[in-house]
Amino acid sequence: MRRPPLVLAAALLAGSTGCVAHMPRSDEPTMLLERSYVGASTASGQSFEAAPAFHVLLHNGLDDPEVFDHGGWASALSASFLATLRVSRGDSAPVRTPTYEPRAKLQLFRLDPAGARPAPSAPRPWMRMAVLELGGGHRSNGQRGCSLDEHVRRPGDGDWECAAATDPPSTALNLDDGSFTTNYVAGGAYLRLLRTGDQPGAFTSAVTVGGGLEYEVACALGACMPQGMRRRFGPVNARYLAEWEALVLRGRTRRLPLFGTVHLDSSVRATLSGNVHLGAARGPFGDLSAEVAILPRNPKGMVMGLFVRRHLGYDYLNIRFEERLDAWLFGLVLDPTPLDGARR
Repeated sequence: MRRPPLVLAAALLAGSTGCVAHMPRSDEPTMLLERSYVGASTASGQSFEAAPAFHVLLHNGLDDPEVFDHGGWASALSASFLATLRVSRGDSAPVRTPTYEPRAKLQLFRLDPAGARPAPSAPRPWMRMAVLELGGGHRSNGQRGCSLDEHVRRPGDGDWECAAATDPPSTALNLDDGSFTTNYVAGGAYLRLLRTGDQPGAFTSAVTVGGGLEYEVACALGACMPQGMRRRFGPVNARYLAEWEALVLRGRTRRLPLFGTVHLDSSVRATLSGNVHLGAARGPFGDLSAEVAILPRNPKGMVMGLFVRRHLGYDYLNIRFEERLDAWLFGLVLDPTPLDGARR
């Protein structure tokens, strides 16, 4: 798997600017970084699925209280490694071909402070945060088989150029060990509204809406998506997101034997997200996910909670994108930064 040039450029930029690369701290505000999931699935033949997400911040302009207090512009640069692993209940080859995705992302923020409450009885004001994103990466399942089923690779053949072993040739995708790989560039725009709390800079609820476009780069290199696969997958993938989160308990603690002081602060989050593949030969297709999570707060580390998700539409696991996946998924979610972040 070739390392995407944008990830290398991000690392070089971090070194040249003197940034101290680090994983997100629990008291550090971030925006639109993927969470890690592991859970059981109700899909036919599936056992569980894990989606670990590792992020390294090369620069984070949101880690400046002045930006939240007075508003203005900020930027962030991150490098991430995302993966999706799925285990089936079958006796043979129970691990589905996983997805590996190194990615770099540049974010530009514009914050408008909430201002003062017009009266003590009036609702708390909202802070507005506009976000622009530009990124790119490489997505692959790490397999070497022909992309089409019942095809044989000859010396020098590409993933989509294998010789057919049947007559007429099979047009089905090779779901066992077929190669799926792409380089992409992506951009997005989001609006986040943050309701302030009793403490300066503290937030008690948030609403986020937005989306973006991902373009699958076409080229003759082995790391890019072949034209035949691109016609079926679609050269453009549109993503959308709507999310609401609110603290339901704040400042609640209990002393328990052996555990000491336990924080009971918790939030509830509801997320609606999905994808639409555009430009495919068969027309637009995609998927939709609705998720609810309960997240106990952890002032000394990342937030871990429980989630339940309903997925409808086509599968998001690399080469299985033409298969239906209508299922429930429930388990644990690990969030790198809480709702109130550094404004605790």
